[in-house]
Amino acid sequence: MRGVRLSKELNGVSRVPKWIPTDEQVLRMFDATPPRYRAALWLGAGEGLRVGEAHGVEEGKRCFGFEDEELHVVQQLRYSPKEYGGFYLSKPKSGSSGTVDLDPVVAEHVQQHMRDFPPVEVPLIDITSGEQASRTALLLFTTSAREPVHRPDVGAGVRQVASGGRLAGQ
Repeated sequence: MRGVRLSKELNGVSRVPKWIPTDEQVLRMFDATPPRYRAALWLGAGEGLRVGEAHGVEEGKRCFGFEDEELHVVQQLRYSPKEYGGFYLSKPKSGSSGTVDLDPVVAEHVQQHMRDFPPVEVPLIDITSGEQASRTALLLFTTSAREPVHRPDVGAGVRQVASGGRLAGQ
């Protein structure tokens, strides 16, 4: 008789407790988030994208099928100055990639975001195919300096706002 390897059975299950905001906390985040990042919240709250997946979406059919009401989760934006010299695109975490239904309300917020804050051409390393390639990505979410958004800054701000605080500069 062979034993069951618990580590194999629980592969992908995290030991770290997940923080799930209440409806009130989500609404507080929308109110406190600068307009240039609100559509990223819609992608998270409405489509279940992780922060890096939302920051890695780009204009075009690679990520959006607006006419078919589809969202293609194919990449995430990551940061490693040591390995890739800074920002790069990789596959989403295991089990996160695929095509999901794009909610019409989320789609409208994303399309309005693209009108208000046109996508920015950003040269990035892309390892989504398994091979390292340099390419230009049309990122939807960048800083006012037209740079990719650095994730640690976002996480700290989200928790601060959800707990009733304000973002710096507000």
